[in-house]
Amino acid sequence: QIDHLGNMSSNLPSLGYIGLPFLLLGDVGYLQVFTFLVLFIFIGQKSSTYRTPLLILTLYLLSPALIWEIFVKSDLVSNIILTFIFIEFWRNKYKDDSYSKPMLLGFIISILILTRGVVIIPLAMFFLKEFWKIKLKIKLQLILSVLISSLVICVPFIISAPDIETMLNYNPLVLQANKTPLLSYILLLVPILIPYFRKEKIEYYFFSATVIFMIPLISMINSLHYIGWEKTILDSVFDISYLSMSLPIILFWLLNVEEKSTNFQLSTKRQQYVL
Repeated sequence: QIDHLGNMSSNLPSLGYIGLPFLLLGDVGYLQVFTFLVLFIFIGQKSSTYRTPLLILTLYLLSPALIWEIFVKSDLVSNIILTFIFIEFWRNKYKDDSYSKPMLLGFIISILILTRGVVIIPLAMFFLKEFWKIKLKIKLQLILSVLISSLVICVPFIISAPDIETMLNYNPLVLQANKTPLLSYILLLVPILIPYFRKEKIEYYFFSATVIFMIPLISMINSLHYIGWEKTILDSVFDISYLSMSLPIILFWLLNVEEKSTNFQLSTKRQQYVL
């Protein structure tokens, strides 16, 4: 399918399923409204004070990049927000036992990965290190769940392709890979290595935001170098909205900074009380 810029759509299958309920309601743009409300409710429940939800709401509404996403009915920021809401929810619910429900986790991971390939970065950063430590039986359950779920999600799109050649040459993975230079893929090693050097999970948000920002930035610089400013920016060969993918992650990082600060203050008060 050709988009408004004359390019082939590189959306992965799960985005279609996520957007379908809102399309049936009359406008796929309702997804952004829904995501914003879920984010605000989630932050309000998680935060111990009213100041953090208010701050994050203000930052969200004052960000030109995020406002633009809403006006053009883009699913980019909503995709990232839903991914991190899941990470936050799962991390808080299961603490250090993230793989207690491997089949369910595999199903959700397959849905998220099949929205945008970039979500592999935070998922790997938060879950991969623990994956190597779990029992072989749980590993196999998780892998089986991911494979079966991915197959079920992709089958309708595979059978709808007019022929094998079209599917091989114009599938979303190929289209996304063509837009990104090799150096960007080297950055994918960062999510695998960071958890082995940094123990504080709050830092994973910062590194996720950094890597997810650097990947499109490198692509933009590469495009500027080879085809120039006019075609890259003015003719929209490169979509600068991809640079905004890291903004929702920064909001979650701020939320966790506030939570850590609050817990530290409570711990200090308890110690003073005991003394």
